[in-house]
Amino acid sequence: MDLPDRDDDAAKVQEQASVQELFASAYKLRNAEIARVRRPPLFVLEGAKTMARHLGMPAEQMQELVPAMAFWQVYLASTLARNPAVFAEAGHRFPSSYEAVRSAVAEMQSHRQLVFVAFHMAAMPLIAAFLALAVVDIHGRPGHALMSPQNLARAQGESGRWIFNVANVIGADGPGLRRLLSGLRDGTVTRLLILLDGPQRPGGPGTCALGNTAPGIAFKTGLISKILAMGIPMRPLTHTWQPDGLELKWHPFLGDIDAVGDGGREDAISRVASLIEDLLKRHPEQWLNWSAPSLRT
Repeated sequence: MDLPDRDDDAAKVQEQASVQELFASAYKLRNAEIARVRRPPLFVLEGAKTMARHLGMPAEQMQELVPAMAFWQVYLASTLARNPAVFAEAGHRFPSSYEAVRSAVAEMQSHRQLVFVAFHMAAMPLIAAFLALAVVDIHGRPGHALMSPQNLARAQGESGRWIFNVANVIGADGPGLRRLLSGLRDGTVTRLLILLDGPQRPGGPGTCALGNTAPGIAFKTGLISKILAMGIPMRPLTHTWQPDGLELKWHPFLGDIDAVGDGGREDAISRVASLIEDLLKRHPEQWLNWSAPSLRT
């Protein structure tokens, strides 16, 4: 019979302690805020209404999810923002989750270029830290991360500057996207993190709607199509918070990386849509995009 790995046990104990400390700080912040104003933040309530409308959710279910939505998206996020050292020390504080990311990055080391696909869920800041630190650890140099102009502006503050220490950050505006695509074509961008579920209205050119789960929500497909057309492998990583910590899952490469064409592109886009739909079914309260103007109207 195999004996348990003591290092693995120690890592789990360390991570559990970090999770408990993080959650305790977030609950303390939540309790103090609720005691002061007697309600969750208004933008959470508006986001919950948007969530219910797009998912066909009964009012009772929506009300049940409001406290969790406030916890994951506001109080936990605020707790992390108040302690940016958590990100620099993410590998030490969350060793089990970090190793799940680092080992996969190591297994994919032979790929000349690689794009990691993540999602706008409440655990996203830690996922970005895990991936950025793992790339530096395995490859000895920072990778690249694509950020929306809004998130890039927020990252300029004290709580977000850590990302610039571990990754080359590119803004997802016109000049930034041109720079990114040029780097992917000439091979200077070798490891890239992108998020594909920025919400758009369905029906526009270069968008894919989320089928039966949320037909009023779509995501842009132009970037994924361009990356697949270059033959660059893309690997999705889904991530959610659970009551006892993080749930991470690597998924198969998108498209047929040996023969990318229209069929491979359509399959990849369909699979991304399925991953987003699954996240919205299981943990809609953790999706950070319910406050997007395109969804509130």
